[in-house]
Amino acid sequence: MANELEDLMDKFAKDYDNDDIDAIINYVRKQLAMYDAGIKPKRTEVEQLDMAAIVSNITRKKVLLAPPSTPKLKRRI
Repeated sequence: MANELEDLMDKFAKDYDNDDIDAIINYVRKQLAMYDAGIKPKRTEVEQLDMAAIVSNITRKKVLLAPPSTPKLKRRI
């Protein structure tokens, strides 16, 4: 049902029909009943992120995007 809810929530408001609205209301009512009964929602599997790789990628991009340093020229008068 959660996937169906995501599909429904991706629609534009003008595209909803009565069945869509009823499905959303039923989903919310079911979730509230489960909450009142003390039933916790199941956690979805989340891909584990490698934070070290992310930070290393960010710092590498900063180095690549940094402007090249130019030596300062001495002015002669």
